Amino acid sequence: MGTTHPKVKLANPLLFSNFGITTAQIGDNNFGVVTTLGFLFVVDTSPWTNNTLLYSTAIGDLSVVPLGSPVAFVVKQDANCGVLYVLAIGDLLVDNVPDWHIFGNLGTDQDINYIGTQDAAGLRVRTNGIKRMLIDAQGRTAFGEHNPDGFIHIKEHTTSPGSGRLIHTFEVGTLSTTYTIAFSYIVPTGSVIKIKTDILGRESATSRCSLVRTNTYTRDGGSAIKVGIGQSDYTYRSHDGYTMRFGQTGNQATIEVKADTANATKWIGTVEIDILTT
Repeated sequence: MGTTHPKVKLANPLLFSNFGITTAQIGDNNFGVVTTLGFLFVVDTSPWTNNTLLYSTAIGDLSVVPLGSPVAFVVKQDANCGVLYVLAIGDLLVDNVPDWHIFGNLGTDQDINYIGTQDAAGLRVRTNGIKRMLIDAQGRTAFGEHNPDGFIHIKEHTTSPGSGRLIHTFEVGTLSTTYTIAFSYIVPTGSVIKIKTDILGRESATSRCSLVRTNTYTRDGGSAIKVGIGQSDYTYRSHDGYTMRFGQTGNQATIEVKADTANATKWIGTVEIDILTT
């Protein structure tokens, strides 16, 4: 190894499983593969606090971003002589976490144990090798073989790929008695959609409303066409000035709200959209 410490280079976790720190420069222009388990000294660990788990990036740098299995954790934080404990696959200190079993697990903690990802990637569920459900990195959930366009997006009609149900939520504040767009949706070409919205508005403890409305839109290639003024399913309002309406702007269906006064009013709502494509 000569008179200097080995220059350590981490393995690429995308190509093969890390086993501790696996690739090292043994001498100038000489390379070899080593297996290391234990302590690594004379390392600059100043960027991390003690007990920080470290991973290997695809180019061999240490990082706190999860990729593959952890390769080390910080034992001593120091810029000149920090200490890492180098891990191996199955290391008793970190990696002996039991797998999820198809017949269930014992001793789990719902606040700690989970099935999912630690990075900005979605989680896909398949049966028979076919995509059935996706939870994307933003938490939107799709049922069926597609990416979600809403908080919940369900497609059931295999012969009509654009069909299904979307569930959205919205929140908006108003400071006027004019109509304000609270939600908009681009009506797909060649479709008929039914929109049902459940809206709550509140200006104060005594000034509030609850509205449930339904309407239908159609679009055959041009702009979206609103069908009628909509159906009122439920209405409660402490003052007559509270109201909502369905609108349209080009190919977008809109939901607009109007407060009773120009005081700050908060609106929240859910939107269910049933889509029929042709």
